[in-house]
Amino acid sequence: MASPAAVVTSSEQALARAHLGHVGLLDGFATIVGCDDVANGKPHPEPYRTAAARLGISPGAALALEDSHNGIIAAHMAGVPVIMVPDLLPATPEITPHLLAVADDLHQVGRWLAATG
Repeated sequence: MASPAAVVTSSEQALARAHLGHVGLLDGFATIVGCDDVANGKPHPEPYRTAAARLGISPGAALALEDSHNGIIAAHMAGVPVIMVPDLLPATPEITPHLLAVADDLHQVGRWLAATG
């Protein structure tokens, strides 16, 4: 059984829901935290703390997959372990200490998760 998942985005929730729905992924997430759901967006930790609370877990029990430096900072400051899956920006020496790992793509993350059971 898969663990509950959340999307934590700097986009507005309605836009995130529309994009996820368009590609058939909306039902895969228990909650979506958009920039309009919090007073402080990324890099503030509030979005990740909100997602953890909605999932009913502690931030340390979660795992963030992030592509942005602001998202990595937000997750790290919230106490959420982070794996970076770079998109536009690579991991930098300033951001690397906040990461569990850097993955080449989401398939690699999936293999890592499957291997840990």
